[in-house]
Amino acid sequence: MELRKELLDYLDEELKILQTGSLHELEPLLAIDGEAFISEILQDDFYSQVLGGTNFTLKTHLSYHIRKLKEWQITPVFFFNGISLRPETAIIAKKCKKSKRLWEEFSKGNQVEIEKLLVKQDVLNLENYREILEIIRNEGGEVMKCPGHCGFQISYLDKVVRGVVGGLDLACFGITKIITSLEYETGIYKSVNVNQMLKIMEITSKKYTECLIARGFWLGQKFIKMSAVELLQGLKTKDLKNLIADDGKCQQIENACSLIDSQFYLCSDQTKVNFKPNPTISSMMPARCAEKFYCSMCLIGFSSDLLTSYIKRVEVMIPPISDSLKYRTLVHKYKPLMRKIYSIINRNFDENQPLSLKGVKVYYWYDEIQPFQLDFETVKEINWEPFLENLLDENKVCKISNIDLQSCASAHIDMWRNQRQILDELKKPSENKIELKNDLLKIKIHMRVLENFGFISPQGFPTLFARVLTLVKPEFQNEIFLVLELLKLGLLDWKPMNSIYLPENVLKKISPDSSDYIRIISRVSCFIQPSLNGELWTAPVDHDLAQFYSLLRHMVKIVQFLAEVYLLEDFINGRIEITRETITSLISYAHILPLKNVAVGIQVKKLLEGKSVQDLKKEMPQILDIEGDLEKAWIFWKEVHSVIKIVTIESDSVRNIIEEASKLFKTSLLNAGIHVI
Repeated sequence: MELRKELLDYLDEELKILQTGSLHELEPLLAIDGEAFISEILQDDFYSQVLGGTNFTLKTHLSYHIRKLKEWQITPVFFFNGISLRPETAIIAKKCKKSKRLWEEFSKGNQVEIEKLLVKQDVLNLENYREILEIIRNEGGEVMKCPGHCGFQISYLDKVVRGVVGGLDLACFGITKIITSLEYETGIYKSVNVNQMLKIMEITSKKYTECLIARGFWLGQKFIKMSAVELLQGLKTKDLKNLIADDGKCQQIENACSLIDSQFYLCSDQTKVNFKPNPTISSMMPARCAEKFYCSMCLIGFSSDLLTSYIKRVEVMIPPISDSLKYRTLVHKYKPLMRKIYSIINRNFDENQPLSLKGVKVYYWYDEIQPFQLDFETVKEINWEPFLENLLDENKVCKISNIDLQSCASAHIDMWRNQRQILDELKKPSENKIELKNDLLKIKIHMRVLENFGFISPQGFPTLFARVLTLVKPEFQNEIFLVLELLKLGLLDWKPMNSIYLPENVLKKISPDSSDYIRIISRVSCFIQPSLNGELWTAPVDHDLAQFYSLLRHMVKIVQFLAEVYLLEDFINGRIEITRETITSLISYAHILPLKNVAVGIQVKKLLEGKSVQDLKKEMPQILDIEGDLEKAWIFWKEVHSVIKIVTIESDSVRNIIEEASKLFKTSLLNAGIHVI
């Protein structure tokens, strides 16, 4: 973000070479670097990263821009990055340092420094991506996930579109005209002619690329202290190696330039990936992955993180926004499931290599765990396909219109009661593959999630957790799924999460002592979607709830990865018909568990600590209906209380503290004038 702004200011204020044109010239198709564009419109939405969920202002801003472009008869096509070609391990230390500094600045109340650390939005994070796709398509725009950096694909389609909106880093990919701003009211746009820019700067295209890489583009690290403008001026008369007296750094920059020159894009027939001979790409692509892998990723838009890790055989465990021992425990407990996920990908793509111990090397963000190999395995799973029609019929008999986790668990229980002989059939491999229409595919994915998370036993019968899931209110089923998962893993409790690296004096400021009751009530309340007005968050941020949210986020990510690999498997084997409508559906099938943010948890914690509803309204103007949020939190709390009474024994510590905490919660709500039963 800083590099783009520095270059643009230099061109506009110093060189004065920005050109203007009419928006009519951009009809009918306009290419947009999606991540750069959305980062720009969300750059003031700082606290969404800490609170979780989707960005508060995302829908408002993105819809506005698309509608304005459509008014000018322009269809925007948003291009998003796919497989990252940079060395992933380089970003671990940077993320750790940022997370530690962030909470230190929170303890000081240093608003300016906090916002500097949060200014770069994580555009395609777990929570945002589905909403981004839905907004763009619902408003009449188009989306494309690219095999690699979007610059490759946009450059390939440069002649098809009438303009390219993005940062000046796109010039590295051979794009010759870059639109830097759109002014809807006046009907003009501003742009840079790249050839003219290089001529005025008196440098070659290669030197320009070297400059950007040296200042952080592509590799994400800066190799020289000079500003980009100073470096560009130095490159007029000198080579980079004369300015950076370090052969190792120069070699890294040269390797990055070679990758950028590789022209890694999806061809127009959408069945072939193009790239110039390059050792890095060649070592990744032909041996480890069929081209249909890239086509499926680009068409459907699955998670880049998972696919990047598989192709590179390297998984980098990035620290959460707020680290804790509980988070590290959760990550380790999901190692077997991640092994299974990678093994499912491997059985579909490693066509030239037999299943072997050559798995994915995992790097952690902390030194106690050394990098290790997550080996592949032969996956054992239930064969659901002969019974998908039966499960769908059970849903129809029960007059259940939605296919979700609860309805699938309920249909499975009913079918199991009536036809116990199906247990033998579930173990047999399917001889005849059926075509997976939308409803059948959706049921299959939900059954796979229930199976892999212990709601259905390996033998095919429903477990206690499945029965409990069928008893809860339908509107809370996804939240109760996560509550049950936390209970199974021993991670739903009231104990302080503390911090791995923050000193005691910092912790006391960002996480004041709360009672055990307040901690568990506020954490459970984080499952409820707050009533937000779409404005920027200016209210308090809570360290304990940020830590708790990190647990929820990781669980939801694992569920999404699991759903994606099964969808991917059916797609590449030709069992899913691809149309614009089915592609949109597939995205939603992978996002089974939508994530909320922790704003309701913060409201509840403040109330329990003695704040009045009026105090909360002053502190949190972004909340539309505080009374309604608190009432929903109580209703959900009662649901959790009921679930815990079913799955625990009387002497269980979680059960006992939930019962005692209920009294405090109810009393506080009644004192605040909130109607509860």
